[in-house]
Amino acid sequence: MAQSGHRGDDGRRSAAGHPGRVVASCAAIVPAYRSEATIARALESLVGQGAALSRILAVCSDRPSADAARSIAGVEVVELGKRVTAGRARNIGRQCAGEVSLLLFVDADCVLPAGAVTELAQELESCGLAILAAAVRPSDSRPVSWVRHLLEFKDFEPGGARRWPDLVPSAALLCRSEWFDTAGGFPDLWPGEDFVFCRRVAARGGRVACSRRVAATHFHECRWTELLAHQFRLGRTSAMARRMSGLPGYALAERPWSATLLGAGRLGRCALWVARRQPRSAVRGILWSPVIAALLASWAAGFAAGGRAGLEIAR
Repeated sequence: MAQSGHRGDDGRRSAAGHPGRVVASCAAIVPAYRSEATIARALESLVGQGAALSRILAVCSDRPSADAARSIAGVEVVELGKRVTAGRARNIGRQCAGEVSLLLFVDADCVLPAGAVTELAQELESCGLAILAAAVRPSDSRPVSWVRHLLEFKDFEPGGARRWPDLVPSAALLCRSEWFDTAGGFPDLWPGEDFVFCRRVAARGGRVACSRRVAATHFHECRWTELLAHQFRLGRTSAMARRMSGLPGYALAERPWSATLLGAGRLGRCALWVARRQPRSAVRGILWSPVIAALLASWAAGFAAGGRAGLEIAR
């Protein structure tokens, strides 16, 4: 493990980048793989949270991501010798975090606004929650960003209606440490590990919610071919996650033939969302509909594969 940054007057490392006593007991954990283009931006936003964070840990599965993380003062880098899933990386980060009251999991391509950690912690406490996730907004309006947000994050926009309130994304997710430990952490899975984890907590009586006050900015640094491959992966682990934890739609995950119907249903939901939430983007949606349909076909193929996949290594 490589470490950098200043230490406070109590001998602990200050995430604020300047001397001073660490007053909060919250550790930020950022899993990273092939994230060298975005992780520095994510970590800088965490350093900017000041004393709200007692530690910032970047758990990196590759050298370029680790090198980029080391360039940010106040960050502790855990460089792994092999690639691991985001779920496993988060669990390693929790082990390294030690005795803290709160855990903040942030994706390496997400940025939090100033004061976000304090706002999230206050909302978590006032609402009596076990888990609170930030809402998600895209960083720009490029076609690839708009389409990916439409497919993956439209239900988690600020002020958006939640189809399943206890299923929230891990773009920026604040969790009480005791609930993390009680639930056994994340499954060894990616993507989809966040939904399984949230369901585990909810099944044990913990309350889960998406913030009405704080939104993370998601940077979509991917090409169309990468997005196509990611949709297959997302569909596969979506089916696996449902089979593992009884998520909504788990019965369909046991029937791979249903994947085509689910893909068509998702296309219809996208069209309704654009009509209701972004009517000015209707023409854009029509123009990009063949691409969206192809991406959803990839997702459906992945969902069918996930319905047949073994679950042993992911638990």
